[in-house]
Amino acid sequence: MKEKIIKFLLTDEISYFSHFKMIEEYGDKIIYNLTEKQNDWAMSMLIPTKLSVFDIASYPSAEYIVYVAASNDELLRNIVRELPVNCRLVFKISKPNEKEIVMERLNLTFKRSYFSYFADKPINIDCTNVITALEIDESLVPLWLENGYDRKSIEKYFNNGAVSFSVYFDNVPLSTCFIFPSFGDIWEIAALHTIPDERCKGYGKLVAGAALNYIVKMSKKFRYQVLNTNIPSIKLIESFGLQKVLTLEHLYYKGEIL
Repeated sequence: MKEKIIKFLLTDEISYFSHFKMIEEYGDKIIYNLTEKQNDWAMSMLIPTKLSVFDIASYPSAEYIVYVAASNDELLRNIVRELPVNCRLVFKISKPNEKEIVMERLNLTFKRSYFSYFADKPINIDCTNVITALEIDESLVPLWLENGYDRKSIEKYFNNGAVSFSVYFDNVPLSTCFIFPSFGDIWEIAALHTIPDERCKGYGKLVAGAALNYIVKMSKKFRYQVLNTNIPSIKLIESFGLQKVLTLEHLYYKGEIL
């Protein structure tokens, strides 16, 4: 079933990008459901919240994180009717019509959303002072941890090819981020962090720009995901001329059927 779901999701790779990431990360730990009718399809994925450090911290009372996708509205309605309704859930949805269909049956509360930006062309920026590293620099770890990452995840990223980009002064890191292979030919920028006293001086733009150009130089695609309320990061990434191409909403279900 998983392989067939991946095939269907590839029909809209950008909209369903987060679905691919979850399949890559959690694989057979996900509860899949798929229905088909002629050339149409609909699916759901239930991921136990306890598997994700971020989700268990953000939604400790939720039992599952839920992703849905479909080529047909009526088939999606059938999938929604088969979801568990006697427990708390968090839906992560990128398509407005799919959100509307879920909300026909379930009472959802908006929690947050994330914007995604993609690029496949370099930007014009002088990154001479940015230090690139293929291994973990321990002085950078506290900054990455402040962005919500845990040590185990950081080590996993670097074991799988992550690269860091940082600006230092007297061997003290001022700003940093790292990139990692995500899904297919897409690499992501993560843990973009500038220490408080050095913010608004352009250091974040330097490390992010170096990361973007590094990814594009590898003939890969760049992706940056940012919380909708993180206005400084949104302004930074849009200063590169990039535009938001995807919004992923987090919607909480506390067990109320409409």
